[in-house]
Amino acid sequence: MINASFRQIKISDIRQFYHLRLEALEKYPSNFKASLAEEKNIINFLIKGVIGFFGNKNKVVCFGAFIDGKIVGTVALHQIKSAKLEHYCEIWGMYVKENYRNQALGKQLLEIAINHAEMELRCSFINLVVESNNIPAKNLYETYGFKVWGTQHKALRVGGFFYDESHMFLTL
Repeated sequence: MINASFRQIKISDIRQFYHLRLEALEKYPSNFKASLAEEKNIINFLIKGVIGFFGNKNKVVCFGAFIDGKIVGTVALHQIKSAKLEHYCEIWGMYVKENYRNQALGKQLLEIAINHAEMELRCSFINLVVESNNIPAKNLYETYGFKVWGTQHKALRVGGFFYDESHMFLTL
């Protein structure tokens, strides 16, 4: 297993985070709802203050896996700011660079997200959406107890092809 450190993304990490996000969208466009073209326009938006979006104030937090000071993986949690909805949160943006896969970084990121959701955000449930044919990701989530509760057929259209999405949940 590779020696990595894990922590919350900070303002000083935002450019690295942004470039890793673009890499994920370019290499795996069917695995994310956002498109590469749309995301290319948000860097200035992030840098000019919406980085607060990653703090507890807005109940969104993003964690990174770092090797030699470089972000090689990310996962984010979003908790709805509503008394009726704050009992659950969503995982999004899960990605580990290809060179660092199969070294438990994804597992560690997911564990950090689950623990933060339960202990810090006090969530009772976690939801996520995964492209239905992304078997490695689905297997990882199922290892931690996530269960598929439904499938949205033709949820995404990428390059003229349609992709289904599996909706998964975890009870904490």
